[in-house]
Amino acid sequence: MRKNLFLLLFLGILVPILTVAHPPKKVILKMKSNSKTLTVKVVHPVKDIKTHFIKSLVVKVNGVEVKTVDLTPESPYQSKDIDIELPNLKPGDEIAVVATCNRIGSKTGKIKI
Repeated sequence: MRKNLFLLLFLGILVPILTVAHPPKKVILKMKSNSKTLTVKVVHPVKDIKTHFIKSLVVKVNGVEVKTVDLTPESPYQSKDIDIELPNLKPGDEIAVVATCNRIGSKTGKIKI
């Protein structure tokens, strides 16, 4: 009886959270030609940007974290591309950007220069 009650309570809490919270769908990275500017676009469709948004972007070069961009619901980047300057890039470097949702989950985009 206790197990059934626990399972019912667990599902009653978990299922509603999962139906309204989801990680970003896609992280698209592009390097602007002949520059050190990375353009990041995060695809994360939501109904209410004030309560469900991308809270941060973590930029890694060759596996090493080089920059963190903290975002708020009011950040203009919630619906637009964000340009990030990466001055020390070299040919062959691999860039990864982890976009994290304020509710649940994250998604990583990668690009090699």
